[in-house]
Amino acid sequence: MTIPVIKTKRLMLRGFDQNDLDAYATICESPDFMKFLSAGKPLTREQAWEQIEYIISHWSEYNYGLWAVVEQSTNKLIGRVGLQYSDDWKGIQIGWALSPQQWGKVYATEAAQAVIDWTFNNQIASELISLIIPENNKSLELAERLGLSYSHDMEYQGIKVFVYKTGGL
Repeated sequence: MTIPVIKTKRLMLRGFDQNDLDAYATICESPDFMKFLSAGKPLTREQAWEQIEYIISHWSEYNYGLWAVVEQSTNKLIGRVGLQYSDDWKGIQIGWALSPQQWGKVYATEAAQAVIDWTFNNQIASELISLIIPENNKSLELAERLGLSYSHDMEYQGIKVFVYKTGGL
């Protein structure tokens, strides 16, 4: 499958490939980047590669997934944003994670809104959810800015998360 490229004013969302490993592994080494993701611990280079492989295979299986977020002015990979499905949460989740050096630039809002628009314009889903660790105040605020509302709590991988939802179509 060809992963669509989405351009915003400052960002390009594109598929991951093997050439992203160095930049993505560097981002995933950051404790701040990983604090609210996965097991909350930095990833090794091998684990970062496993994530890239998972991201690529998810696109093949579902025809949607996570995009690499690239800053257009520098052509630098700065994180990931997009959609994931899992039987663990029974729905399509929108998620975002950007390098800590990019925080405060409103890139996450720009990228996530582009994904929401793409999702609903292409009738991928009529509703999106986002699983957010309660201590992740910036993501809670971003979810609300994007039009998602708190729905309920659940446990995911042994961690309490808030489930936010939005409607669409």
